[in-house]
Amino acid sequence: MSIPYRMNSCNAESYAIEILKAEAKIATCLSNLLCDEFVAKIHEVEKVCNDLIQIEIMDL
Repeated sequence: MSIPYRMNSCNAESYAIEILKAEAKIATCLSNLLCDEFVAKIHEVEKVCNDLIQIEIMDL
């Protein structure tokens, strides 16, 4: 993050705060996406495991 040249200190502080807020929103979105993908992968693994269990039961 860089503060534009010739910006006074009050404006620079406000500008920096807005940049940090935007970065926090981006980080939250990325975190949520990664969590959603992780949960989806867990469900895929659960389905495969359940399918394998069903196959084993049928083979008995």
